[in-house]
Amino acid sequence: MMTDLSASVAVALFNGSPYLLAQLNSLAAQTRPPCEIVIADDGSSDDSLRLVQQWANDSLIPVTVLECAGRLGYAQNFSRAIAACKGDVVFLCDQDDWWFPHKIDVVMQTLEADPDAMLVLNDAEFADSSLRPLGVTKIEQFRRAGLSLDAYVMGCCMALRRSFCDFALPMPDEALAHDCWLSDLARITGTRRIHCEVLQYYRRHGANASVALFNRVTPISRLDVLVNGVRHLYGGESFDLRHRAAHDQVVFARASMPLPDRLEQAQERVNIQLDSLRKQLELSERRLMLRRLPLCRRFITGAAMHFHLRASGGGLGPFVKDLFGNP
Repeated sequence: MMTDLSASVAVALFNGSPYLLAQLNSLAAQTRPPCEIVIADDGSSDDSLRLVQQWANDSLIPVTVLECAGRLGYAQNFSRAIAACKGDVVFLCDQDDWWFPHKIDVVMQTLEADPDAMLVLNDAEFADSSLRPLGVTKIEQFRRAGLSLDAYVMGCCMALRRSFCDFALPMPDEALAHDCWLSDLARITGTRRIHCEVLQYYRRHGANASVALFNRVTPISRLDVLVNGVRHLYGGESFDLRHRAAHDQVVFARASMPLPDRLEQAQERVNIQLDSLRKQLELSERRLMLRRLPLCRRFITGAAMHFHLRASGGGLGPFVKDLFGNP
């Protein structure tokens, strides 16, 4: 069993002054404190940087602030924060959540007990802007919708081994998002683990970056997933299958590179996933009437379901679009 791993926290910051100090204070209150906090600012125009500097002056935890004159975007800002971390494990941290005091300790114990695990995802309970818990968790939303946790991705609930960060970075331009890139790479290589315990509040407010179906603060159902898919289709929200394909192809290419002690398992998984992707692309190229039957067959077996749910963040729109859209 591996022990005495050190933990870094990577924070992506952009105009986060309303809730930033509460999150930083929750990091300082950890029963197993991190060895450092790296905060990457993406050109904030509010007083976020001033608040960070004041907090850092009084912090017992070393704080590194990475400033940026322009805008890099959410994914690349997180990427540079991760790259600057020096701990054995890197925790991704949003600027507006609140961590339970034992979060770092619980996740670190999970990694120390499982040397093959490279990425761990925990659950989070939704809270309002005042951090009042709403009685709904992210994983519960997936279960209510009848979906596999294979599709569960939540960047603010991720912790990564440093060795995996070195393997995953730099993030390619084709990646859909930083959390999709990291989660898919770990899933395909068989190194992703899900710890279903709620370890933080996921604060929902009017300025949240993510408005996906599974981030609703009220319980959802399988019907909600279907309705969301139809709205995507008829509301004019198109999904580019080739964009998803480009993402998957760079994931597969990176996963094919050697991972210490994991290469054989990774290569086998990559081959299976790549075969599924090729079949999806073939179906997308067929004319409308010719593709409906095989697509339905793959949906029933679950292959297309998994592909489209990961692609759309929970909506069935891409599947319906492939089924009934223009040839």
